[in-house]
Amino acid sequence: MRNVFLVGVVLALIGLGAWYFTSIPTIAAEASEEEWASYIASAGGADAYARFTELVSPLPLSRQHELAHRFGGALYTAENVSGLAACDNQFSYGCFHEFLARAIAEHGIAIINELSDRCAEKSGTELNCQHGLGHGVLASRGYTFEDIEASLKNCDALNSPTPGGCFGGAFMEYNMRTMLSGDEGVRPMEENVYDVCDALPSRYTRACHYSLPQWWNAHLRAEERVSAYKKMGERCALLSGDARRSCFAGTGIEVVTDMRGSVEEGKAYCAAAGQGEDRALCLALATQAFPPDDPRRSELCSTLTGEQKVLCDTYGKDQELVLTLQGFSI
Repeated sequence: MRNVFLVGVVLALIGLGAWYFTSIPTIAAEASEEEWASYIASAGGADAYARFTELVSPLPLSRQHELAHRFGGALYTAENVSGLAACDNQFSYGCFHEFLARAIAEHGIAIINELSDRCAEKSGTELNCQHGLGHGVLASRGYTFEDIEASLKNCDALNSPTPGGCFGGAFMEYNMRTMLSGDEGVRPMEENVYDVCDALPSRYTRACHYSLPQWWNAHLRAEERVSAYKKMGERCALLSGDARRSCFAGTGIEVVTDMRGSVEEGKAYCAAAGQGEDRALCLALATQAFPPDDPRRSELCSTLTGEQKVLCDTYGKDQELVLTLQGFSI
């Protein structure tokens, strides 16, 4: 009798497992937003995001980011604002970007403090969540200079000790227009390549100038990479103080993607951009391409000597210092 009971339990468990796996649909990395929303409704946001992470891992970084936007939209559709907990720092924060923009588009600017509070609950990802919030605030307003001014004031009013995360997202969206559909693309290049930063209060200097190399690089894509970095470095070198340092740091973040994991390419691009402290800051931020314990981080700084090597090694390891360059810490 006992054996019959055990057999019955085993069969029940097998049946339950079969029901579980057949009740959750299969999914592909390139699935549509509607297919991902259906999958999330079945599997739950956290498990669906874990599956998404597995599926997109072999794809190029740029495609991972695009698909993370798609997932973020689907997550918001399936779970509304409570789904924010599923997003994290991966894929250049694409999940955060799209999710937060959708929430603001539906509920209006009035919801940003609630979203900021939810960001604060995400230990280790709060700053990048705030960055996504900046994207959403700007996209909800529009893409004029008056809109970036208003968006930065919204970021200032958040219940957050680190409004710079929101500043950075607003500047990135203003320049790159990631939330626009169709062919509107990147903001056109202006005769004054520092235009918006020159017109804003100094409070926003670091975040604004940190964002410029990404915008410049988007307009230099047709050029050979070393030549492009030489031009970006020349533009950064015309600045001074915090603006210059943040500009070279932003150039280093562009190297993260362009180096494609190659330490030698990273060194070449930063050497083309500048020398001395400028080059060291570029290399220090380029170390963000690799995990904290990856030896390639120290390899990027290895050709430097003296104070420049110390600076590169220090900024490469100290995230708090990096945040000051990015304008996160005011």
